[in-house]
Amino acid sequence: MIIAILTFVLLVICIVLIYLDNEYWDTEWVMAIGVILGFLSLITLIAIITQILIVQIPRSVNYEITQYERTQLIEQYEQGNQYAYDSIIEFDKQLLSIKKWANNPFTNWFYNQRIANEVDFILYEDVDFEIGGN
Repeated sequence: MIIAILTFVLLVICIVLIYLDNEYWDTEWVMAIGVILGFLSLITLIAIITQILIVQIPRSVNYEITQYERTQLIEQYEQGNQYAYDSIIEFDKQLLSIKKWANNPFTNWFYNQRIANEVDFILYEDVDFEIGGN
């Protein structure tokens, strides 16, 4: 959220800088800096908005897919599938990352809050995964 706001503020500053260059200063370097920073911030803002839309539009679908994956991993593990052990560890690591970054004010718009708040870890005694670890 904060990254998107800061990028938008930078774009506004660049527009003001370009406007003030025409009115008050008559130097080319101020205009060049304003144009370059404005172009970069515009591209960044478009990329940020695109990423936010990619995450937020299919929010419910991604939640259902994650819940289904969790259910399938639990069933496979309980049936004795040896590959489910590694998949559970990988699932829990990805979920830990989502939960971590979804609570960060700089990156929370880029992660599905429903997954972060409602999906639980798959915890078994013999699965070696620490929730507090990296």
